[in-house]
Amino acid sequence: MDFRTFEKDYRIAVFRDKSVLGPAYVPSKLVGRGDEERLLGKILFLGVKEDFLPPMIRVFGLPESGKTVVVKHVLEDFSEYKGDVVRYFFVNLKNCRTVLSAGNAILSVVCGKKVPINLGLDRVFEELWEAVKEFKKRGTLFFVFVLDEADSIFCDKHFDASDFFYRFIRSSSTVPGLEDVKICVLTITNDLNVLEDNLEARVKSNMGSESIFFSGYSKEDLEAILRERIDYAFVPERVEEGVISYCAELAAQMGGDARKAIELLRIGGEKVQVTDGKVTKAVIKESVEEAEDTALKERLRLLTSEAKTALYFLANCVIYKKLPWISMSDFYDFYSGLNFGSGFRKVGRRRLLQIIDDLQNLGFLVTCNVSKGRGGYMKEISFVGDPNKIMGSVSF
Repeated sequence: MDFRTFEKDYRIAVFRDKSVLGPAYVPSKLVGRGDEERLLGKILFLGVKEDFLPPMIRVFGLPESGKTVVVKHVLEDFSEYKGDVVRYFFVNLKNCRTVLSAGNAILSVVCGKKVPINLGLDRVFEELWEAVKEFKKRGTLFFVFVLDEADSIFCDKHFDASDFFYRFIRSSSTVPGLEDVKICVLTITNDLNVLEDNLEARVKSNMGSESIFFSGYSKEDLEAILRERIDYAFVPERVEEGVISYCAELAAQMGGDARKAIELLRIGGEKVQVTDGKVTKAVIKESVEEAEDTALKERLRLLTSEAKTALYFLANCVIYKKLPWISMSDFYDFYSGLNFGSGFRKVGRRRLLQIIDDLQNLGFLVTCNVSKGRGGYMKEISFVGDPNKIMGSVSF
């Protein structure tokens, strides 16, 4: 590969420090999360002050709403404030699909060890408690285990995740040598119900009720977040006035996702990297449309010919009826009445229902069951996005 071609196209610098727009960047100042920050800080402060650290703190809320950043900020400040008496361990369990792998991930962060699979979870906890006792000898009496993406643990169908959490919550009273140690599990999830629905009653009764909810960022918060980063990320005067507000508005419409707002800025910068222009609202809009088109084509590529046909005619039906929601019954009547040409295969009602479910899982549709009184429940369907674009993108 001749890398000189890249050098030739690289006309003018747009980014000053692109890493500021990356997922690993942790801002020095938090925006729009003062209440959540103070609540977590108060829980931890009182827990140590009164020698009663909550067995479990549940942090939950919308994706990219600042949960992880706030938790890291507060715990870093608190451990610095209290010194060696408090120690926290941050573990991301996103790629852990078994309880044993989650235990090993925690053990690895705590002391750099991993236990062979054949030795089992009991050995993992033995090693973990020995490591905790070593920290205790150095004066640490309060431990916070932060489990980000904690819902991953429930993917394990062969081991009881409730028992895993129970061992943490009851460790001070069941493990010799940890009687005067306080251990807290801080879980970070997008959905509180993951814990509520999957944990046994014995765990729920012992874990307490400390929970902190993170809503999506407002447009004003997103603007402040972008302004905090833009001076570090871009060369002066490379971003046109109004771009920050535009990106914040788009991200607010997507649920207040801060990562999405930052990503829009980064993609816009990359688009003008090889030109002499600036990042403008038009550039951002074009980037969004290109990204959506690419994502749509990729998802369409995954569909079978039957699913593509159903999706195409569903879009046709929605456009024809001019309704935001259409019942499954109406669509089936429309679909079954079509005169398919050669190359198309019509499927039955049961198979069509399965296809609709598959299309929902791929993000093309949303469905809901609506009560019709004595008529029972009826499935209704709505498109995610523009059905006209679907019709224009489907190719057979």
